[in-house]
Order: sequence, then C-alpha cells, then structure tokens
Amino acid sequence: MSTFTTPLKGEILDNGNLLVTEEFDYYREANNDEVIRVPCGFESDFASVPFVFRIFVSPIGRHSKPAVLHDYLCERYHLGEVSRDYCDEVFNEAMKVKGVRAYHRIILFSGVRVYAYYLRVKNMIKERR
Repeated sequence: MSTFTTPLKGEILDNGNLLVTEEFDYYREANNDEVIRVPCGFESDFASVPFVFRIFVSPIGRHSKPAVLHDYLCERYHLGEVSRDYCDEVFNEAMKVKGVRAYHRIILFSGVRVYAYYLRVKNMIKERR
C-alpha cells in the first residue's frame, strides 16, 4: 500500500507558505516501489483553493501533505522531469492514503485537472502566435 513514510515538518512563512524543514517521503507501492522525496527547503502554498470554493474545502487539512507533495511534483513537471498527469495522479492517490473525504478529493482533483487544461490551452494559443 502507498504511504507517507515520514512526517511533514515545516515553518509557516510571513507570506503564508510552508517551508519544509525536514525532507519527507511518499512511497508508491503500485509504481515499482517508487519513493518520492520532498526536500528540506522546498516552499509550498498548500492547496491553492480559490476563495469561492473555500466554503467546501479549506486550503489546509488532511489534504495538506498531498498538496505539498503535488506542489513539489509540479515543480519537477516545469523542469521537464515528470508529466502533469503523473503529478495529478500521485496527488489523488496521496489524498486517498491520507483519508481525504471523497467529495473533497473530487473538488481538489478537479481543480488541478481544470488548471492543467487551462495551461495546455494557454500554451497552444501562445504557440500559434
């Protein structure tokens, strides 16, 4: 079973972001025993939940650790190391591992997928110019 093997330890910065103060690991059993390590010094804004949706989902909660993991994977995506689909798949899996309620997972996962689609469309328009 996939699991987080180390706790999330960090410091809240003046801008509200989290600075990871000790690396933490996420173990993916389904993917050939892959270990994803979020390094010390990584900065995350937790879950980027638009204000209008905060009535349903807070930016922090059981999904905080998966959100930090997702932010880290998205940084790797921007470096060309992983696909966006991979980032979002791991995020959804990690939320299940942490026991995030189904309706919260749906809202959060839908949000990251809509954002990914928006970025693809934006890049396609940019390339056509």
